[in-house]
Amino acid sequence: MTCILHNADGSIKSFMEQATDLPLQPGETVTLSPLPMAEYAKKFTLSCCGKTCHTVAARVGDPDIVIDVSAPDCETAGVSINDMEQTVSLDHGSGPLTLSTAVAGTYLLGPADRNRFCAAGNGSLCVEINE
Repeated sequence: MTCILHNADGSIKSFMEQATDLPLQPGETVTLSPLPMAEYAKKFTLSCCGKTCHTVAARVGDPDIVIDVSAPDCETAGVSINDMEQTVSLDHGSGPLTLSTAVAGTYLLGPADRNRFCAAGNGSLCVEINE
């Protein structure tokens, strides 16, 4: 089983194997998922070149960056890029999201639906495009 920590607004804050003696903030709640933690962590994954949970660095004008989006059992997945949602079509639960390197900036990626998917762990990625 996996313990899922929810913010006061119902969005998923994090998940863990055990929640005993976890100090909750006002409004936070814990629910249980029957999935083992390793399987729960794979419900939404963002990766680049096979690596998750890291910062991807590129320079302006480099080849576009391809982010692999995985959400098993889904036909599409909403990815939040700096709080703007982009829908990615998935084939057998995975699909590519291409980010242009034309403009310098920092891009924070995560699940658009934070009530369904967790951004913690493999669910978030940072992309830095430098001059």
